[in-house]
Amino acid sequence: MNRREFIGLGAAALAGCAAPKAVEMGKGRVRPGLRLGMAGFTYKKRGVDSMLKEMEKLEIRYLCVKDFHLPYTATDVEIREFVRKCADSGVTPYGVGPVPSKTIDQIRMAFDFAKRLGAGVIVGSPYKVGKSAEGKDLLRNRELCEQISPLCDEYDIRFAIHNHGPDQPLCYPTGEVVCEFVKDLSPRMGMCLDIGHDYRSGSDPAVCIRRFRDRLFDLHLKDIRPHAGDSKADAMILGRGVLDLPAVVKALCDVGYGGCCSIEYETNFDDNFGDIAESVGYFKALVRLAEKC
Repeated sequence: MNRREFIGLGAAALAGCAAPKAVEMGKGRVRPGLRLGMAGFTYKKRGVDSMLKEMEKLEIRYLCVKDFHLPYTATDVEIREFVRKCADSGVTPYGVGPVPSKTIDQIRMAFDFAKRLGAGVIVGSPYKVGKSAEGKDLLRNRELCEQISPLCDEYDIRFAIHNHGPDQPLCYPTGEVVCEFVKDLSPRMGMCLDIGHDYRSGSDPAVCIRRFRDRLFDLHLKDIRPHAGDSKADAMILGRGVLDLPAVVKALCDVGYGGCCSIEYETNFDDNFGDIAESVGYFKALVRLAEKC
């Protein structure tokens, strides 16, 4: 379904609907259990105050915190002030990351920080530097994952491994690779599914969601426009790229996904408000259609 067909279908469907029963648009919660959030990386060139002001306007109520907005070495006083600012804008810091995940000391620092912040999930990528046939590369790190597993239970915090697509083929290119890698570890270890990177690796994000629903703890929401003959991709406004986002949203609704769908918009960092606003509207419309009013 192309964008024009979707808009036509959406208008027809919504015209015949009563007020939505499951959609609380003004609270940032678009269906029971399906929450719209923001990946802090989207605002990597913006300060905390600017980010929260725009999130409030966009009615996005959940934030995955990056260290350039609040360092993982922050004091309790600094954390309380950050949480207060978030609360004033109606925002809840639900997660942390992505965090550096090369050593267990870095990981334990992230767990300590998340606990003090009150976040329930850490997004990371436990890796090691090795050599492939092509030379130096990032590799999956089983030993580190085995050390992380008991920390999840000790802190009662989920650890969601972020897939990075074909740019890191020997690390975690797809959600499937992540879940197969940790399936015998703590049930609190799973994935943060980046649907754009998953698609670029030749995977179908909707299939991954359905197959690995029990290990899906976070989701990075984006659309992409692949370059011809290149694994790289430009981030697009939702609905303007190549991803089958209606299928993704339908899969999330069907499996009763309870985490956040966090927008990670990696284009036009200096002024992305309009692009994100359009993406928010498109996503909420998809959810309403998936619920069949």
